[in-house]
Amino acid sequence: MFFSFHNAQRVTSTKIYNGGYSSTVQLLAADNPNVVLQENATGNFSNLPAGTYITRMKITMPSWCTDYNYYVPGSTITLTGAASGPRVSVLATTCEIDNVARGTAYLSLSGVMPYTIRYKESGTAAWTVVTNVSVSKYTIENLIPNKTYDVNITDACGSSLDAGFNVGVIADYLIENPVHPCIGSPYTLVGKEFPGATYEWINPSGTVVSTTKDYAIASYNSSYDGTYKLKMTWDGCVVRTMEISVYSTLCGGPISQASISGHVFNDLNGLDDNTVNGTGIGVADGTQLYITAYTADENGENGTIITTVKVNSDGSYTIPGLVSGRFYKLIVTTNPLGAEDSTSSLPSGWVSTGENIGIGVGNDGKVDGQLVVYSLSEDNANFGIRKEFCFKPANVSGVALDSRFGVTTLGRAGDNGVGNNWPMERKGAHMVLEGKEVGFVLNRVNPSDIQNPVEGMLVYDTVKDCISLYDGSSWRCLTKKGCPDL
Repeated sequence: MFFSFHNAQRVTSTKIYNGGYSSTVQLLAADNPNVVLQENATGNFSNLPAGTYITRMKITMPSWCTDYNYYVPGSTITLTGAASGPRVSVLATTCEIDNVARGTAYLSLSGVMPYTIRYKESGTAAWTVVTNVSVSKYTIENLIPNKTYDVNITDACGSSLDAGFNVGVIADYLIENPVHPCIGSPYTLVGKEFPGATYEWINPSGTVVSTTKDYAIASYNSSYDGTYKLKMTWDGCVVRTMEISVYSTLCGGPISQASISGHVFNDLNGLDDNTVNGTGIGVADGTQLYITAYTADENGENGTIITTVKVNSDGSYTIPGLVSGRFYKLIVTTNPLGAEDSTSSLPSGWVSTGENIGIGVGNDGKVDGQLVVYSLSEDNANFGIRKEFCFKPANVSGVALDSRFGVTTLGRAGDNGVGNNWPMERKGAHMVLEGKEVGFVLNRVNPSDIQNPVEGMLVYDTVKDCISLYDGSSWRCLTKKGCPDL
């Protein structure tokens, strides 16, 4: 048997040979294995420059076997130099499969194999240790999204390197083409490289034309003009889909891509001030918020997911690399990269309070956590949310009070002395409504059309989609939960 070990700029061999013939160890360059660099009986080689080497044992046969030698393969060895130590680059991201979000880190390693990899969530004490790693690409799975991790790499020489990474989402441009194509010239649509990813380029006709990160056109003509889509799939989940429009009539000109940015606000007063504002928020009750972008028509329909970006701690977000002159639907959500929800989702107890494009008064007419944006580098696509809560704990002790006011269609209101005690038998309410076949219907109006509102007037506001009460000076949506005095 034959083994070779290495330490910095030295290779040490362990040779196990019990035969009766002469044997030596040869050192070869990996990129030119036909040339013997050094040879000796021990297999120990010193003062070697950085590089990749191959060792083998040579057994010299007796003279009657003229020109015949026998070789036993050894090891492939990479030397990085005594002072360089191991090196690592990390790309970590989040995706969602079967509604379970998980993070994955992709490590690109260089140094003296084998490696020992240790990693842990930052701020914790317990390390996960992986030994005898003899590959240059290593994947760490089942990480927690949006968490920061510490990683330590130790190579076979005992040199180590500390690094860190955050399991985030991809918000980079996915397509890297800076200029439009020219007639008769070669042109390549270039996707950003992510280790282990698979790609699909889809042409303007909807046909898949490439399954690599690049789509090369040998000689461009106007039939290729239009909008291309690049779909990247990473680790089994759809991570990103981006579009790019190229036109030969703009030969050599820069490709302009739009971006959409805005804020998510903790808007405590909702649309009472008819404005989406407040304090920026990126995490609600410990849950990270995201903005998902879909392609859409002007009504926000017929959309396909483009990307999901993380909302920053100050509530800001930016979606880059969008095609100018196209409608997009934006949704505030708790689902990380890869989620394909078509409706807004917020942490338990949180509700949308309004959405607005631009600064100042106004909203998009609905309170649903969605916006339809026409992409011309819009920088104020804003969302309002807030936590609905009771302002004081419910008092569950003592005697429940009778309800003193009610409207019924059953002809039994009041105390008639024969056991009828309605609505007093319903406890703890300000007002009781009762009916079997007749519903309680509010007028559906635009409050601004009411010329002489009276304090206490109650209507259904068709503009804000809420039950609205006139308090003597303005109309107020009844959307805030409260706890009555006992």
